[in-house]
Amino acid sequence: MHSDALRLVLPPDSDRPGLTLLADLYRPASAPRALLFCLAGGGANRGYFNLGAAGNRAFSFAERMTAAGFAVAAIDIPGVGGSDTPTDFDHFSPRDAAAVLHAALMVLRRRTGLAVPVIGLGHSMGGMLIILQQAHHGDFAGVALLGANASGLDWALTEAERAYAHDEAAVARDLPALVAARFGSAFDPMQ
Repeated sequence: MHSDALRLVLPPDSDRPGLTLLADLYRPASAPRALLFCLAGGGANRGYFNLGAAGNRAFSFAERMTAAGFAVAAIDIPGVGGSDTPTDFDHFSPRDAAAVLHAALMVLRRRTGLAVPVIGLGHSMGGMLIILQQAHHGDFAGVALLGANASGLDWALTEAERAYAHDEAAVARDLPALVAARFGSAFDPMQ
């Protein structure tokens, strides 16, 4: 398995030019069958897909997938790990993250020349972002959701939040106030 640490800098024509996401790209010994675009769950960074110490790689997803002929791109989502935190992080929505991830995938493909099908793979919150990225940008030939659920988390909403359940425009407009009401302040980026 060959690996490269990459800095994916969003281009001037993106929503957030200059924003940088970090990625680890693992390549198989021969031409890859497909690229697995991998997003970890909330609070986890790209290392989630390459667990294990040197000499004991039993838990490395990247190693197992490259052995099966896949290239693996493990990405730090915005505000997590080594990736930049958007300046408007307290107003940064999952849809915003999906748009940034779409732009990062385009940068990755241009830089690496990988012209193979892309499979979006997400664990937990990463799965939600894969769903949004596919729904809004159609980036993937297939998706794999690990420990992710598309049915939503309405059981966790307050009555005030539940009133927004079917009003996307209102959520977009009031998201900063909703975050402040629930958490008392803006989110701190995770390292």
